[in-house]
Amino acid sequence: MSSTPLSPQYQRALQLFEEHNLPEAAALLETVVKEEPTNAYAFNDLGTICFYLAQDNEAVSHLTHAAELSPTDELILKNCVEVFTALGLAEKSAQYQAQLSQTQLTETELNQTQQNSTGEPLSSCEPVTPPTYRDWE
Repeated sequence: MSSTPLSPQYQRALQLFEEHNLPEAAALLETVVKEEPTNAYAFNDLGTICFYLAQDNEAVSHLTHAAELSPTDELILKNCVEVFTALGLAEKSAQYQAQLSQTQLTETELNQTQQNSTGEPLSSCEPVTPPTYRDWE
């Protein structure tokens, strides 16, 4: 997924989330996902907020869509596993756990092939990952 600047609305939604104003953050993210229908992280964040608001069907829908948009993103897959497990959706959680395990295996193989003769990675650049909100309570 490319690293593009966040829209002002998305930035404001994240600020509202940090201020614990979840209903307003969710409302603003609803607008963001309509305007940016391919923004997997916006769907991820909206799904996570819906989970915190006990809007379980919406949480499942948004997180599932985020994983469809970005099927190898570890953050999104981890959130799917955690939320679906918490909601008692064991089969759906296991599906995303398997997808996550495959993604991690593929990345490990890729990292092994990208090392030089000294065993050091060819690039010291770390991937950019958005903040995870699953740890917030």
